Amino acid sequence: MHPSRPVASTRNRVAPGAILGVAILAAILFPLRAFASEPVPEVKTAVDGVLDLFKDRQVVALGDFHGLAQEEAFYCTLVRDPRFAEQVGNVVVEFGGSEAQDIIDRYVNGEDVPFTELRHVWTDVVGWIPGPFALGYVNFFANVRAVNLKLPAGHRIRVWLGDPKIDWSRINSFQDLQPILARRDENVASIIVDEILKKHKKTLLIMGTGHLVRMAPGPGLIPAPPNVVAKLGEAYANALAVVSPFTGYIEPNATRRSSLGPGIGRSPRSPGRLRVPL
Repeated sequence: MHPSRPVASTRNRVAPGAILGVAILAAILFPLRAFASEPVPEVKTAVDGVLDLFKDRQVVALGDFHGLAQEEAFYCTLVRDPRFAEQVGNVVVEFGGSEAQDIIDRYVNGEDVPFTELRHVWTDVVGWIPGPFALGYVNFFANVRAVNLKLPAGHRIRVWLGDPKIDWSRINSFQDLQPILARRDENVASIIVDEILKKHKKTLLIMGTGHLVRMAPGPGLIPAPPNVVAKLGEAYANALAVVSPFTGYIEPNATRRSSLGPGIGRSPRSPGRLRVPL
């Protein structure tokens, strides 16, 4: 496979009739708001809906439903829109190890990088065992490269690899991984704060949905360590919007009834939640 050529993702395709959508969780847009009544929504395409969020937020997070081919294809559609490079210009991803930041920088800027070297971007990661397996993640990097090849150096998309650095020579058991695993959310938050927010830039964040939702512990349970949303919320209360995938309900009829059609609109049964079918 030529590293600069986008490849088709064929894994984990949703069966015919299934609906893939994206729910923009307004509850994550600090502070939490209650909606007494819902006006008729303005319908937009998914790309337009996501890009519109950047008008008010510096960070828009897409919750990654790991291995879902349609969502991976949407990432590529989004970065290929000319407005993305112009209005946003940065992407922080969970599916890449920061040890390989220099490699991905050279690759997406058009340098010839041997595949044996490039593969370390998505294989030398901590939180994926084994490493990210879906071709859509590799395809995403190739699509960013393809976009950048048509842009001048000062206007290219920058990809930031969010997983912490790791020295595999020191890892001899799963227990050895635990301290590094515990730093995953902190590492992503640090990149966003230091490289984006403090420099008054904007970024797309692609990360598993579980890292992006505030979850209260059950009775008698120990609270989980603060995730990315909690860490950003402590200092940057109004910086973040979260978009998570809607993959349908268990009952097909419920999924069909909940569909809003091709566009973006507010769910009538979930005040404060927007659904963006892809």
